Amino acid sequence: MKQITIKKGRHKTFKFPKLILFPKAILFEAVITPSMVYNLQTNKGQINKIIGANHVVRIGFTGENNTIDIYEYLGSKSRKGFKANFIKTAGIGESIRLVYQPKGFYRFISYINFPYFGGKEPAPQDITFNYNYSVWR
Repeated sequence: MKQITIKKGRHKTFKFPKLILFPKAILFEAVITPSMVYNLQTNKGQINKIIGANHVVRIGFTGENNTIDIYEYLGSKSRKGFKANFIKTAGIGESIRLVYQPKGFYRFISYINFPYFGGKEPAPQDITFNYNYSVWR
């Protein structure tokens, strides 16, 4: 597992997206950490992103009220076209997996998106993510 932290008051890390050529499928895995539990004063329910590809599919989460809800976060070419599908409520240390099979242009060139906190509100504390991904060509 790799580890990355979004610092308090920020939306993202400074890790650039990773380019992947000719992927047939990408397996994403994230492990829930205690720092993913938080309380927001406003914008309750905003879905944060752990890892995904091409701004098309991501593992998302909310960590409010001492529970961590996991979402499959799906989008289209338009960033405003995202839809969040609730998967389950997860516990600390639990592993979440998501398989993505690129379509269209993304079968030739894809990129990995790293953690992002928010919508509007930045991280209320340092939030550490444990993640991994595997690519099948």
